[in-house]
Amino acid sequence: MSAEMRPAERRWFDEAVARRAASSGASAAVIARRLEARLAAGEPLQYVLGTWSFRGHELRVDHRALIPRYETEQLVEHVLAAVRTGMRVLDVGTGSGAIAISLALEGPRLEVTGSDVDPRALALARENVRATGALVTLVRRSWFEGAEPESLDVVVANPPYVAASEWERLDPAVRVFEPRVALVPGPSGLEGPMAVIGGARVALRPGGWLFMEIGETQGERLVAEASAQGYGDVTVERDLAGRPRVLVARWPGATRAAS
Repeated sequence: MSAEMRPAERRWFDEAVARRAASSGASAAVIARRLEARLAAGEPLQYVLGTWSFRGHELRVDHRALIPRYETEQLVEHVLAAVRTGMRVLDVGTGSGAIAISLALEGPRLEVTGSDVDPRALALARENVRATGALVTLVRRSWFEGAEPESLDVVVANPPYVAASEWERLDPAVRVFEPRVALVPGPSGLEGPMAVIGGARVALRPGGWLFMEIGETQGERLVAEASAQGYGDVTVERDLAGRPRVLVARWPGATRAAS
């Protein structure tokens, strides 16, 4: 399995072996055989390495949360294009903390909070916040539970959006090793995105933004839902592969002045 790694992946693998050998006292050959066995069993390279780069930020990754993906880097890019200094941002379902950390490190002095209902994922996010030095507040809650009305300038989310019927068709590495709860919200796959649309409309200030990663077949349905709930400027942005990927919507009203 390791022979199939691309050159960059091989370099990362060798670096991980060297680090673990140095910290454990075991030989590099022994460490390499252990990691190669995990790869041969189908475990994703990111989990085997234990760290992964997201927008250039080195994050710890493991089975407590989804592996940060390139499509989600593009979600962050859309948020960064809209935010201004001092805005209050909530990353709903923060997982590893990748989105919240990136916004805190790259944005214009934003007030960033990441929330997650899973204590294990939240613990992983805390480890990444400490390691990166990002100014992110982390809270445990389900969706918008406890969020004050009209308290946020931006809501960003990569919610579960895989339909239960699609689960068995996913790559085995995803089904076996990544947390199902972070992928499948219910039978239709729309339950997660719908919860975000409905919760954000209460939590957003007038003029506030919603940015959400969605499934490539969900755009038309979610645009209609967001419009019906009162959002304006509702669009779906495509990823670099041309697939509908990011729902962007704005709650009507004047945006507050930047601090």
